[in-house]
Amino acid sequence: GIYDKFLEQFMEQALAIKVGDPCAAETYQGSQVSKTQFDVQLCMGYIESGKADGATVHVGGNRIGNEGYFIQPTIFTECQPDMKIVREEIFGPVACVLKFKTEEGMCSFSPTLAVRAV
Repeated sequence: GIYDKFLEQFMEQALAIKVGDPCAAETYQGSQVSKTQFDVQLCMGYIESGKADGATVHVGGNRIGNEGYFIQPTIFTECQPDMKIVREEIFGPVACVLKFKTEEGMCSFSPTLAVRAV
């Protein structure tokens, strides 16, 4: 399949993302807008939930620095369709990669996932 090749290229793209001052021309990703969005109940909370549920942090998963609310672009692998990080939308730099053999197989995960994958 294409899973390994896709994951390698996706990881390269994530690692190349310039995180920083959103006013700087070279920046692709700024910080989360507030401590509330960054904190345990939202972005970082989802990352911790993914780890606790058994997903693997393939890239990222941590805060950047001590000032502002910057989060590394994060890719989870070994995800299952019933995990919170898969089912719910995360308003932060987090992506989940799930394996499937056919388009129909992907759509069987969940109607919500099928819509989000389009």
